[in-house]
Amino acid sequence: MSIGPAAENFIAFASIFVDDGRAFGRGGGGAVMASKRIKAVAVRGDKVVPIADIDKVNEIAASARENLRVSRAKHRQYGTAQLVDIINTLGCMPTRNFQTTWEEPEIVHGTDAFTLHENYYKRNYACYRCVVACGQVAEVKEGEFAGAVARPEYESIGLLGPSCGIFCMDGVIAANQMCDELGMDTITSGNMVALVMELFQRGLVTAAENDGVEVHFGDGKALLNMLRMISERRGLGSLLADGVRGILSVKPEWGQYLLHSKGMTFPAYDPRGFHGMGLAYATSARGACHNVGGYTVNDELLKPTIDRYSADGKGALVKSLQDNRAYIDSLGLCTVVRGAYSFTTNPPPETMLAVTGYNFAPELMNIGERISNVERMNQVREGITRTQDTLPARMSEAVPNGPAAGHKIDTHMLDAMLDQYYAVRGWDESGRPTPETLEKLDLKEILAKA
Repeated sequence: MSIGPAAENFIAFASIFVDDGRAFGRGGGGAVMASKRIKAVAVRGDKVVPIADIDKVNEIAASARENLRVSRAKHRQYGTAQLVDIINTLGCMPTRNFQTTWEEPEIVHGTDAFTLHENYYKRNYACYRCVVACGQVAEVKEGEFAGAVARPEYESIGLLGPSCGIFCMDGVIAANQMCDELGMDTITSGNMVALVMELFQRGLVTAAENDGVEVHFGDGKALLNMLRMISERRGLGSLLADGVRGILSVKPEWGQYLLHSKGMTFPAYDPRGFHGMGLAYATSARGACHNVGGYTVNDELLKPTIDRYSADGKGALVKSLQDNRAYIDSLGLCTVVRGAYSFTTNPPPETMLAVTGYNFAPELMNIGERISNVERMNQVREGITRTQDTLPARMSEAVPNGPAAGHKIDTHMLDAMLDQYYAVRGWDESGRPTPETLEKLDLKEILAKA
């Protein structure tokens, strides 16, 4: 794992790159490594991992591989980019800094999975011994950005593309490559540039404040210029480099154009199109996060089991998804393949028993819930309450057009979801776990320190 020049300049969203192309992008881990004067860490294992029943593990793995070859065939062919068209069609695509959630399909086609595969695809890549190989290496073959090579995922496409008003994969791939080479999180980087683009759109900043560089929606070259300026702390980039909290400390009036929760910028899903994601962003321990916050996309959009615009049931849904993700992350599992091994909200015992010799599958969701409550008590210690479990002002504005037109998450809607969420969590109205909840979860030592 290693860091790049953005980390050495202490950019607040500098990332850590791992192995061949994957990144610990969010939260500024790269800057933390740089502060310790660590450029890279390399480890070669030389011990055998003990397995309780290797024959059973091989049997389970063989079954999972066959399952994945069929169930993840489209994932292998198109990767996460297949979500571009789907999310836009459902009216949840961040467009021009979340000013709207949709664009005409023929325009979005310039950044969707089919265009990526037909015109830019170079090869697949896989994490170690994975049969899915969902990574897509893409190359710009001609034009202004010819030679640019990147591995664009849905989030990177959404934030560096439509959110910046860019609907051509050339500019997205070039920007993705630059973020990778500099070592910056693509999600936050896209949000930062989209913010500047809107400020220029509204006449709130000028080129004179930005080293003579204008930055407008739809300008791929300006996107690359701004990314470079952030990494080098030049022009407006010197302020953007400090992230959401740094910006707000100097320019609080820009807050209405910043899409974030607890200082972490939004991923490529506008929750006005599915309100459970808004609750996930608001309650996630690390701020707006579609992963650890609760990936409600399946339950609200792809295979809907719940009304995406209603508050009803969102508290229980988000809690369950968060606890599930907490134990999944503790096991070190990929979210793409976990279903094939049945690591769901009701996991069967076979896999854990075969690997460890112990059947603690029934305890996994409880373990996840314990993790969630420990995280919350750490936040309570730092002064975080219901007041910080919130969403930015733009979410209370009705979506102006597209499939989600007219929908919003106002204070009333968010409060209704928070009330449900706190109730199923066993937290009080301020968002603090109650003594009874901590006792039930055998977290008495946390309670004693509270």
